[in-house]
Amino acid sequence: MAAKKLWNEGWEFCEQELDEKNKQIPQNALFQKVDIPHDYMIYDVHHLYRDSIGWYHKEFQMEKPGPEEEICLRFDGVYMDTAVFVNGSL
Repeated sequence: MAAKKLWNEGWEFCEQELDEKNKQIPQNALFQKVDIPHDYMIYDVHHLYRDSIGWYHKEFQMEKPGPEEEICLRFDGVYMDTAVFVNGSL
């Protein structure tokens, strides 16, 4: 039986300049807490047309699945150019 759980709490966000070197998970960035849903392109309405990359971070705590189980992460309403990293892997 499939169990569903919402993970809307505990998300953090940071924004960085759009640059080739910033295409990896930021290690020392200053993340701030945000409420989901969150749209980083319009959260700063005074700077709507900027070149940047937004990072969201959340630590999940869950039990390891059994041998016949799998975990599926579903993201609704994400931008078309979204990449998801799980345990540091794309």
